[in-house]
Amino acid sequence: MSTWTGITVGEFELCSMQDDYEQWYFRNSDRIRDIVGGDKDGDHRNSFIGYRAEVGKIRRRMELQGYHRESLERHFRECLANWQEAMEKELTELNSNDFSDNGGEGYPRYYELRKDWLMKALPAIAETTLDDWLERLPLAAAAEVPESHQLFAWNRTSDPLLSLMTSDFDRHNRWVLAGGYSFPCTDPEFYACAVLLASNEATLCELDLTELICDELTDRI
Repeated sequence: MSTWTGITVGEFELCSMQDDYEQWYFRNSDRIRDIVGGDKDGDHRNSFIGYRAEVGKIRRRMELQGYHRESLERHFRECLANWQEAMEKELTELNSNDFSDNGGEGYPRYYELRKDWLMKALPAIAETTLDDWLERLPLAAAAEVPESHQLFAWNRTSDPLLSLMTSDFDRHNRWVLAGGYSFPCTDPEFYACAVLLASNEATLCELDLTELICDELTDRI
């Protein structure tokens, strides 16, 4: 069986890794071995072994590598504009074509659902700013979204942008990242930068290696 770990920032999961890990922006000084009393030798599944640092520290380290508010703003605007343009083009195509006989029995319903999703998504992102998205990231992470198996499911709320962020991910587009509440970006590091900017400086960033160590998949810490 595979063993998974990942980097978290409060309620956010930035990435997941299988049977191994990358140290990311953590330093050796961030290593933590918090062993819970009663854990058996070599089995620390109730403990924490890994890396832990406050958001403020990681944010400053990322800034030194060029990931800061200004560079995020440029990247965000470019991706948002390209995403919006791509959706408008797709919606125009859907409106100008008859897909009733395209691809078999299920396809008309597929295009109907896709068109409905686009008609909700476009006004939701229109004229939004980076601050609009940063303000809603914690709300999206904390939201309890009803489970739905419907394609292009839309989570209806009183806030159109929050609805988009908590709805089915736009798999058709390369201008947003999976698992990132449809945040407009193509570089996972910029998504991490956004999460850090949206988080309190004292919030903990963690890379929990406990399971990897218990399964003897690493001894590097």
